[in-house]
Amino acid sequence: LWKCPISPFQGGDLPEAMDKLKRRSVLKMLLFGDSIAAGSNASGETGTPPYLPSWGNLVTDGLRRYYKGDIAFTNTSVGGKDSKWGLATAEERVVAHNPDLVIIAFGMNDGTGRMDPQVFKANIQGIINKVRQNNPKAEFILVATMLPNPESDFVGTQQLFKKILDELTGPGIVLVDMTSVHAELLKYKSYQDMTGNDINHPNDFLIRWYAQQ
Repeated sequence: LWKCPISPFQGGDLPEAMDKLKRRSVLKMLLFGDSIAAGSNASGETGTPPYLPSWGNLVTDGLRRYYKGDIAFTNTSVGGKDSKWGLATAEERVVAHNPDLVIIAFGMNDGTGRMDPQVFKANIQGIINKVRQNNPKAEFILVATMLPNPESDFVGTQQLFKKILDELTGPGIVLVDMTSVHAELLKYKSYQDMTGNDINHPNDFLIRWYAQQ
């Protein structure tokens, strides 16, 4: 049986986004992160059967089907980047798009570089602040990253970021904890069963977990 907590419905903490979804007005959703967020190794991105889209697109498609509304989705994620880069480029890659809902998904590369968790927290908070200076009603979904291959040199401080991100949650800011989900899955499945590059990318199986969470 699944022992890890299941992500609850958190729409009550995202009232602006929920209002737009229920009224079927345009919801401008933006995903900002690293290669995992960009969709690296999703079979649909590599032109390989069964052609599964990236998890950002899966989430968007799911919202469109359920709420029958208009979701304007933008993905400005770039592979190999961390939250320091995210803060430095937030104006052009997030603020300029004036999104209603921002999914922030950094952490893998920050952890590999052994970034101090407090620095990571400050970077994510800085991105949030910049967006809200432009749009005070903007809301956020923070994603705690999956884990790197434990036998690789990419292991660092990734597991420490979930707690830090949780401290940032509140009205208009919720957390998706993929770190704990992946850790639980690794008790029963090999890392190779869930990776697209054997290092730090999800395969289609784990991409579906990302979308579902």
